[in-house]
Amino acid sequence: MARVLAPGGRVAIADGTSDRLPARLADVVLRRLDHSHIRLHRAAELVALVTGAGFADVSSKSLWDGGYAIVTGRKAD
Repeated sequence: MARVLAPGGRVAIADGTSDRLPARLADVVLRRLDHSHIRLHRAAELVALVTGAGFADVSSKSLWDGGYAIVTGRKAD
Protein backbone atom coordinates (compact mmCIF):
# COMPACT_ATOMS: atom_id res chain seq x y z
CA MET A 1 0.00 0.00 0.00
CA ALA A 2 2.75 2.43 0.90
CA ARG A 3 4.33 2.30 -2.55
CA VAL A 4 1.22 3.65 -4.29
CA LEU A 5 0.60 6.53 -1.89
CA ALA A 6 2.06 9.98 -2.31
CA PRO A 7 4.26 11.22 0.54
CA GLY A 8 1.96 12.15 3.40
CA GLY A 9 -0.82 9.94 1.99
CA ARG A 10 -3.04 8.14 4.47
CA VAL A 11 -4.28 4.59 4.76
CA ALA A 12 -7.28 3.37 6.75
CA ILE A 13 -8.01 -0.30 7.39
CA ALA A 14 -11.20 -1.41 9.10
CA ASP A 15 -11.80 -5.03 10.02
CA GLY A 16 -13.33 -7.34 12.56
CA THR A 17 -10.87 -8.37 15.27
CA SER A 18 -10.29 -11.37 17.48
CA ASP A 19 -9.94 -9.27 20.63
CA ARG A 20 -13.10 -10.79 22.10
CA LEU A 21 -13.52 -14.45 23.01
CA PRO A 22 -16.68 -15.00 20.88
CA ALA A 23 -14.79 -13.68 17.84
CA ARG A 24 -11.86 -16.04 18.50
CA LEU A 25 -14.27 -18.97 18.73
CA ALA A 26 -16.04 -17.91 15.53
CA ASP A 27 -12.63 -17.57 13.86
CA VAL A 28 -11.83 -21.22 14.62
CA VAL A 29 -15.18 -22.35 13.22
CA LEU A 30 -14.86 -20.17 10.11
CA ARG A 31 -11.36 -21.53 9.36
CA ARG A 32 -12.75 -25.06 9.39
CA LEU A 33 -15.91 -24.36 7.36
CA ASP A 34 -14.78 -21.67 4.93
CA HIS A 35 -11.42 -22.37 3.32
CA SER A 36 -11.21 -18.83 1.97
CA HIS A 37 -11.22 -17.48 5.55
CA ILE A 38 -7.62 -17.05 6.72
CA ARG A 39 -7.97 -15.59 10.23
CA LEU A 40 -8.99 -12.61 12.31
CA HIS A 41 -6.24 -10.43 13.76
CA ARG A 42 -6.16 -8.68 17.10
CA ALA A 43 -6.20 -4.87 16.93
CA ALA A 44 -2.60 -4.73 18.18
CA GLU A 45 -1.53 -7.05 15.36
CA LEU A 46 -3.17 -4.77 12.78
CA VAL A 47 -1.30 -1.80 14.26
CA ALA A 48 1.97 -3.76 14.08
CA LEU A 49 1.32 -4.71 10.43
CA VAL A 50 0.65 -1.10 9.41
CA THR A 51 3.68 0.12 11.37
CA GLY A 52 5.84 -2.62 9.84
CA ALA A 53 4.73 -1.55 6.37
CA GLY A 54 6.48 1.78 6.96
CA PHE A 55 3.59 4.01 7.98
CA ALA A 56 3.98 6.74 10.60
CA ASP A 57 1.47 8.22 13.04
CA VAL A 58 -0.31 4.86 13.28
CA SER A 59 -3.38 4.83 15.49
CA SER A 60 -6.33 2.56 16.09
CA LYS A 61 -9.85 2.90 17.33
CA SER A 62 -11.87 -0.03 18.65
CA LEU A 63 -15.59 -0.23 18.00
CA TRP A 64 -18.33 -2.57 19.17
CA ASP A 65 -16.64 -3.29 22.49
CA GLY A 66 -13.43 -4.44 20.79
CA GLY A 67 -15.01 -6.53 18.05
CA TYR A 68 -13.99 -4.18 15.24
CA ALA A 69 -11.00 -1.87 14.71
CA ILE A 70 -10.09 1.00 12.43
CA VAL A 71 -6.34 1.47 11.99
CA THR A 72 -4.93 4.54 10.26
CA GLY A 73 -1.44 5.60 9.27
CA ARG A 74 0.39 8.19 7.22
CA LYS A 75 3.09 7.50 4.65
CA ALA A 76 6.35 9.01 5.84
CA ASP A 77 7.56 11.98 3.79
